[in-house]
This record gives sequence, C-alpha cells and structure tokens, in this order.
Amino acid sequence: MTMQIYKVSIAKELSPDLALRDVASSFMNKMANVDSDEVEIDFEGVESITRSFAHEYLTRKRAMTIILSEVNVPANVRKMFAIIQNSEMRPRFDALRNAPIIKI
Repeated sequence: MTMQIYKVSIAKELSPDLALRDVASSFMNKMANVDSDEVEIDFEGVESITRSFAHEYLTRKRAMTIILSEVNVPANVRKMFAIIQNSEMRPRFDALRNAPIIKI
C-alpha cells in the first residue's frame, strides 16, 4: 500500500442519488481494494441518500481496515448518517426483552 490518500467523488462514481444497498456494498468493496492506506470520499453533488444506502455504507465503513473519511457532506446526508448511528445505539424493541411472557 502507498501512503497517498485515494480521493473519489461518490456522486461522479455512482450517482447524485444514493439509493440501493447493493450499490453501496459494491462501492465499498471497490474502496476496500484500492492501493492506499486512506480513502477520502467527496460527497459534493450528492442530492439524496436512502436509509438502506447509508446503513450499508456505515456498516461496511466500520469493518474496513483502512482509514475512510468523508468531505463536503451535505446536511441531508449528515442527518441520515446520524439517524442510522442513533438507531443502532437504541434498539427499537429493547423494552420487549424485559416484558413478561404471556401464555395463551
């Protein structure tokens, strides 16, 4: 691996509308295989992102061994990333774990 930062524009590489989980997965596979210790993803030009794309992106990012950073992240994308991170910290049905079992 080289010590240079690999830079990529996600809007140009994929689309201004980031929508599908499998597209995020394929993109992250490509980023994992670049010949660099660090990858910088430029979100300039991104207009929308779905919850499934954001979830796959963040899940795969955590599993990567290289340094992956984002620049020029629009407010709507930052908000979606925050939603994903917050939902992972608080499971939706956590109270059910302590609920009594009712036999019918």
